[in-house]
Amino acid sequence: MTTKHVQAASSSSTCFSTTEKSDKALNSIIKVMEQDRSRIWNAVEIFDMYLQFGCVKLNRKSLTSTIQEYFGEDVAVLHSPGIANMLLFKFYAPNLIKLVSVQDDDDLDIAVISVAKHIVSAVKSINIDRDRYNTRIDSEMVSICVSNILSSLLSMIRSMITGILKKRPTAFKIAFGVLMRNPKKKTYQSDA
Repeated sequence: MTTKHVQAASSSSTCFSTTEKSDKALNSIIKVMEQDRSRIWNAVEIFDMYLQFGCVKLNRKSLTSTIQEYFGEDVAVLHSPGIANMLLFKFYAPNLIKLVSVQDDDDLDIAVISVAKHIVSAVKSINIDRDRYNTRIDSEMVSICVSNILSSLLSMIRSMITGILKKRPTAFKIAFGVLMRNPKKKTYQSDA
């Protein structure tokens, strides 16, 4: 806060319990903000000014909402999680904030969307010959092409997923945990 702000609001003194003096501190802040409408006001900065004028009746959030109510549609409050609110006068917003069009934001996003549209249209234009290719696959068709080792591995994976979902350990997870605990002792199992 500069000396200009203090001089502009020097009409207020300390605030104890009367609402008249509380209003003086709030009015002093409003005068300072009206004198400098062309900047972005930080809610923490405004609250510090409020405390320097000697008043502690309002907390930062209620002070911000009171100022917003006073100025009405002339002021905008910008909120973001973890960041103090910012107040700015809407008339000066185009000069204070640089707005970027979505189309200018990133050419890569536009290119990805364009390529995705081409791929979707190309896939939709393909005629499916249902006599040559199976569009429905069942377990019998898969078991013809899959070896026994892969089938047992898939069975173990399915068992692990079921165990995770039901929060129960499987025999494979227990054996794997024991093996990882003793990495020097390795056991191998073979199909002979």
